[in-house]
Amino acid sequence: MESADKYPLQIFKVVRKQTFSIDSNLDTAKVENGEHPLEIYNKTSRFSACIIDGGKAATANIPVKEVIHIARKAQYAEMREMNQSTREDSGVSGSAYSARFIVGNLKGKSPADVLLENPSEEGLNILRNQLAYLQANLAKYPNNQNLINAIVEAANLFKSGQLKPSGASGSGVTCLYNADLRPLKSKSKGRADGKMFIYHISINWITGNSYPVEIRVENYFAPVVKLPDGRWNVQVKQRDPQSVVDHRMLLTANELMEMLYMMQANMRQFELIHAKELWDTAKSNAFVPRQSQQYPESVHHQNNSEAVPAYQNEYSGSQPNPYYPQPAQPGYGSYVDIRAYGRPS
Repeated sequence: MESADKYPLQIFKVVRKQTFSIDSNLDTAKVENGEHPLEIYNKTSRFSACIIDGGKAATANIPVKEVIHIARKAQYAEMREMNQSTREDSGVSGSAYSARFIVGNLKGKSPADVLLENPSEEGLNILRNQLAYLQANLAKYPNNQNLINAIVEAANLFKSGQLKPSGASGSGVTCLYNADLRPLKSKSKGRADGKMFIYHISINWITGNSYPVEIRVENYFAPVVKLPDGRWNVQVKQRDPQSVVDHRMLLTANELMEMLYMMQANMRQFELIHAKELWDTAKSNAFVPRQSQQYPESVHHQNNSEAVPAYQNEYSGSQPNPYYPQPAQPGYGSYVDIRAYGRPS
């Protein structure tokens, strides 16, 4: 069992033949970097995903702002999964309809979908090619047997005339997240040949599978051109083929929901811990000392219908002007009311 102090930022992990983990890398917004304190997170706040397979690791980042959108789409995908299960319980069912291809051009489709879309010898040949591939890789991927059985079942139903459309629901892929290709900032200096470390991550929900969530992380080195607007243009065709690490991890629906819960719980904890600090920073930057400001000749009422001279007392010589805050203590200056002047530039 690994020591907890080896990966102190880890918030989620699944271990099978592969290992998948999520680390938290959150930080607060910094005024000196042009960031707004009440937006809470700085521009690099992220969750780092890692898949280890065969001793090789593939890593990628999920920006903190994407988590809420992934969670919302996951709820939709789970509801879609439940609705399909209800339809299958009341109609035609079986692995021919429920099992789904998880890679390639048929990704998200069931063997029944393939034959219903192409009810001919051509459709059968498509499944035969898939069957041969799955059988050739069965020793490496034992779960292929489920799809093998589904293909055989679909072919038998088709040949006997019993394949019905009511059990199939077309492509069942819901994209939960698909990041642009980008350099990993911690390794952005790249190699001596100029190629930089690139990552890509996608999360898809494939309806009907026992492990419906596919997380794919891909890494390689490739030339990168930085565009005038700050975006990175990755030259994929010129990537180093020897550097490619492309891993996939399948999760159950419960595992995905637990992962998203832990990410959101970590965000809530972070926000509570830093709430006072960020509010204090925001307030200290919202008001500036009077002596450092150049003031206008008058201060306007909130309805802007009339103006009151800044230093004139419209009530009496001894009462303070209610539209212009006075110094709380001599020598310390006072604060500008931004409701009257507007936001300082």
